Amino acid sequence: MNNNDPYSAGMIKNTITVLGPTLLTLINLSLQTGVVPDKLKISTITPIENIKNTNKAYL
Repeated sequence: MNNNDPYSAGMIKNTITVLGPTLLTLINLSLQTGVVPDKLKISTITPIENIKNTNKAYL
């Protein structure tokens, strides 16, 4: 579990019927207004090593 994300994917998956309508409203309002809450702008980028002589279509 990421330190920036206190909620696991499994927990969200198990509670989607309860959380789904609220998340949908939040996402739709964000798209309609063009405003994204600051708490949703945090991300973690993990670089992956470039592997030479591989076909990118199969990665």
